[in-house]
Amino acid sequence: EKYTGEYDGYMEKLLQRIHGRGHEIGLHTHPYHGKNSSFPIGLHRLDFAAQKKVLSEGMEFIYDATGRFPIAHRGGAYSCNEETFQALAELGFRVDSSVYYGTNDSVLNGFPSYFTINQTRMHQGILEVPVINFFNEKGELTKFDSNSMTEGEFVAVLEAMKQRGDFPVAQMMLHSFSFLDQQWKADRPGKKPVYVAG
Repeated sequence: EKYTGEYDGYMEKLLQRIHGRGHEIGLHTHPYHGKNSSFPIGLHRLDFAAQKKVLSEGMEFIYDATGRFPIAHRGGAYSCNEETFQALAELGFRVDSSVYYGTNDSVLNGFPSYFTINQTRMHQGILEVPVINFFNEKGELTKFDSNSMTEGEFVAVLEAMKQRGDFPVAQMMLHSFSFLDQQWKADRPGKKPVYVAG
């Protein structure tokens, strides 16, 4: 696609609005694609120096827009490895939420199965808040994601957390489109959702 400059400054203004409302802004290092991409693959596929460069650039972008460095991170597609945690610690991050049991991009040596534990823990000085996963109504292992859960599944997961008593903090997946009405149309190929602002 041809660069037009039409959206120059859009992200900076968006960050300023969010920050101005008192919300904390974390860094989400998602790989992107295109001819000019300097970060086209998962973070865990980069060496330590490259990971630190990607994280630093993201930090600086957020700082330039808000005057505050982010302290929380999630790797795009849950991409992380030991070098990710080392880089996060050296750059002053305090929280990560990239570990997702069952995905190929969450590559950590000797990390316990969060499918059975699902608890926060410190790793290389970083508080890890793992992705919570559970068996859905179809018996499939999936993540605690508001966009793919039924109301019954949502309530069941929350009740299970309360009964276990070992969830000091829990995180749930949300995206910008999570706040829009998701209407499904049978006449659309593949039954893709149609998002409508309510």
